[in-house]
Amino acid sequence: MSSTLNAEIITPTSHFDLGEVEYLRLPGDEGLFGIKKNHAASLISLDVGEVKIIKNGQTEYWSTSGGILDLRNNNVQLLLETVEKSSEIDLDRATASVERAQKRLKDKTLNQARVQISLTKALNRLKVAKRS
Repeated sequence: MSSTLNAEIITPTSHFDLGEVEYLRLPGDEGLFGIKKNHAASLISLDVGEVKIIKNGQTEYWSTSGGILDLRNNNVQLLLETVEKSSEIDLDRATASVERAQKRLKDKTLNQARVQISLTKALNRLKVAKRS
């Protein structure tokens, strides 16, 4: 008897069919949560953070800027704004993004809420990139 569920990631510009996965850990708006086979049907808002996927006994990490999880009958769709696999994140570019956002925080003429969101996303990408 299989202990997996089917998962896919959909963004406005890409589609990743992950196939059968054993476990997903996701950044919900109210904190991290996990999904395994036979989880109750759910529609959950996702925040900026790290997506952990265990597939065939191997762990993958992905960076996301948020979205929605739709789970029904052991089929998971992650409808995400953006997503990047840890191994595909350019570490130098991610570091430069953090430094740029930190510099912009000091410029009070800029929209500070938007700058803080940019910094949060950049720090998350940097953290996930270091998982490779």
